[in-house]
Amino acid sequence: MQVRPQQLNDALKRQPLWVLVFGDDTFLVEEALDKIRRHGQRWGVEERLSFTVEGGFDWAVIREEYQSLSLFASKRIIEINLQQKPDESGKAVLQELTQHPNPDLLLVLRGPRAEKGITNAPWFKTMSEQGIYLPLYPLGEREFPGWLARKLQDAGFKPTPEAVQALAHFTEGNLLAAAQEVEKLALLHPQGPLSEDDITGAVLDHARFDLFQWTDALLGDDAAKALRVLTRVMEEGTEPPLLLWALGRELDTLLALVTSGNPQGELAKRRMPPQRKSLYLAAIKRLSAGRLRQIGRHLAWLDQQFKTQDGRGVEQGLNDLTLAFFPGKRPALPVIRPGYVQ
Repeated sequence: MQVRPQQLNDALKRQPLWVLVFGDDTFLVEEALDKIRRHGQRWGVEERLSFTVEGGFDWAVIREEYQSLSLFASKRIIEINLQQKPDESGKAVLQELTQHPNPDLLLVLRGPRAEKGITNAPWFKTMSEQGIYLPLYPLGEREFPGWLARKLQDAGFKPTPEAVQALAHFTEGNLLAAAQEVEKLALLHPQGPLSEDDITGAVLDHARFDLFQWTDALLGDDAAKALRVLTRVMEEGTEPPLLLWALGRELDTLLALVTSGNPQGELAKRRMPPQRKSLYLAAIKRLSAGRLRQIGRHLAWLDQQFKTQDGRGVEQGLNDLTLAFFPGKRPALPVIRPGYVQ
């Protein structure tokens, strides 16, 4: 059954055996996969296996995993990332799977936009008819507000059309920025009705320094500027949980780049302005994976301190974490908790 993105949640409630997600927009593909994984958890899926099909891939591994019983979980997901079209061996294996479906396993195939060489294959026709086929296309200017409205609704909001248009205007069609804004709203605003004033007043007041300017400064090479921006952001009343969240997001991205082995390729998958990509590339030249994990441990500790100590010490902690992005600067992490470095 071919479905549109807004129909995916309802289609997944039927617990299909196969889901085909094909599209050239990496963000939309990852968003769909996240929904599929969350539904899998509701079905009792406890194990997820992932395979990438490239040159010389051994399709016998897929056959073996699909037919085998897991020692650790009763239900599983197998995700296959098709970096290239299945060869003859791959076609045979996929066709074989359609003839012997495993009710305790969800098979998810992802790949670039499916061409006729894929969609006309017998295995594809069977899986798409009996399971779910989700073709994804880049969002145009007209489609973006609808996607954004669904994003807000999924987060528990009931936005007015004016609120959706305001958020669409501020994020300028950038899916990643829009998703981050929705996550920020979920932290700052109660679920339910959401007005244009909520958007412009609580989250997107561009007339002041905001947390994105702080995170940009963290990625740059000027420690003094990063501290000044942080001070200004806190003086203007930005809540510490939002600052900690923003810092955690940057750490996740930086760690993904540092550990990927191909930072340029990893950045190419992410929808963001070119200037931010340049900031990330500059930052990872001075920040090692070990340093980033160290910052992450202190971030987790500070978050716990904020929750259990009524926010005492959070301002100093954020200053120290800011300096931790600039190796050689003092004071640094040990100020937060002497002896915590592992």
